[in-house]
Amino acid sequence: MTTENDAQLVTEVVVPDLARTLAFLVALGFRVDRKDGGFAVLRWDEAFLFVAEDLRAIAERRWVNVRVMVPDADAIRTRAIQLGGELAAEIGDRSYGLRDFIVRVPGGIEIRFAQILPSR
Repeated sequence: MTTENDAQLVTEVVVPDLARTLAFLVALGFRVDRKDGGFAVLRWDEAFLFVAEDLRAIAERRWVNVRVMVPDADAIRTRAIQLGGELAAEIGDRSYGLRDFIVRVPGGIEIRFAQILPSR
């Protein structure tokens, strides 16, 4: 099993309110592996997302997103909307073979949830 110390290409984001961001991400399905003060290690299956708190962090759109592969993007989109998430891109079948959408998480993070479309 991959650990946070040997994981390849981990994304770390900085947010102004760690508690609010973590609450939203956990409700979407992320798991908190570790939280130390203003830093948390989250996991989605074998992938990691590091989230750090800095009150000076920009909570605006950052023009980058993290992609998470899921079996049912529509179900995650429904959950994101129920949690008050703001969609940055509506769900749809894309020419690159995925059905996906982007949700803006508290703290300005954007996460693209995607599922592989069946072969045609």
